[in-house]
Amino acid sequence: MPSDAKENVSPEQVAAFSKGVATAIRTEQKNISFKDAETFLAGSGDHNFAHGFHVEANPEGGQPIPVGFIKVCHENNRLQLAREALTANLAGELELPVISCLTPLTLLDNGDSLIELAVLNLENGDLLSNKELIAAVDPVFGTRAAQTILSLYQKEIPTGIDTSVLKRDDERSHSLKTFQKIWQEQNGIVFDPQNQELVDELIGSNALKEIVDSTFADIRPLLEESENPNIEYLVHDDASPNNMFFNKDGSVTILDWEYAGATHNFLLASITDLGNFYGRCWPNPEMQRNILSTILTFDKFDSLETKYKVAKTVAVFGSMYLSKYAMKRDNGEHPMPRALLGNLLENLDYLSSEYRSLSQT
Repeated sequence: MPSDAKENVSPEQVAAFSKGVATAIRTEQKNISFKDAETFLAGSGDHNFAHGFHVEANPEGGQPIPVGFIKVCHENNRLQLAREALTANLAGELELPVISCLTPLTLLDNGDSLIELAVLNLENGDLLSNKELIAAVDPVFGTRAAQTILSLYQKEIPTGIDTSVLKRDDERSHSLKTFQKIWQEQNGIVFDPQNQELVDELIGSNALKEIVDSTFADIRPLLEESENPNIEYLVHDDASPNNMFFNKDGSVTILDWEYAGATHNFLLASITDLGNFYGRCWPNPEMQRNILSTILTFDKFDSLETKYKVAKTVAVFGSMYLSKYAMKRDNGEHPMPRALLGNLLENLDYLSSEYRSLSQT
């Protein structure tokens, strides 16, 4: 797609697009605004979605009142919007902390689809949208996030609801077999001979191999026990700081459920989301340690020993899974594996110390 592709999108096309969206959500065209309509209509770059706002007139005058946040996608991304709409509908039954869906998945005349979500008021909380904000935030945010993620699991998806749009092929959460495959693949990348010098510099190859092997040996029996072919559990599949809104009242709202999946193994769901969140907190090691200590104290697993094994797996899996993407020094994300692997021993030592302390009480 040429770089000037969006310049070939006419104002008439943009107007027709906005009118179609306005009709779908039953409002006037003047109440709809998009910042990326031209790029979306041109199909250029990675802009698979258009993002807009729905406002209504303020009865008391002044600025219009924000009503909804609109997401529009082309046909090939329709399932992602369908997942987000579904989780909003499941919120009541599963007590999910999600944003309500004002307009369900709706097909437009041109073949695109949309959903409308309630507007998120950024003045009422914090969104950690970049690594600088993550680095600077109070580490207690890690505690709040971990508590929210842990509260999602062991809640059965109700029967009789069409959940066919949920992903069931994410290898991290699908089954013990696929999780082991991912585990081995990420180890192969991190321990590739071309990365040995870096690994030795950050943590030591022998030390890391011992940690990785012992962690999987400890968690495997628990993963086998957690499999239940008769029940499915929800998994976010993209838990990260930028996908959570930390409300000023202390609650946390989980955003962007377009990759949501279902699994028969609630423990894999926990490790997938907690591990991803832990890894994405790499700019703030103290925040990571709060995540681990929260797993140790949260009333979700049946024993302190189980909690310790889960927390250790979250740290190791989260570090290895994300490190594999940027091991080369010329990769723009290379600071991430340097932090993840460089802080892993200290974080695990902290976890062990907390575990020993709790064991003696």
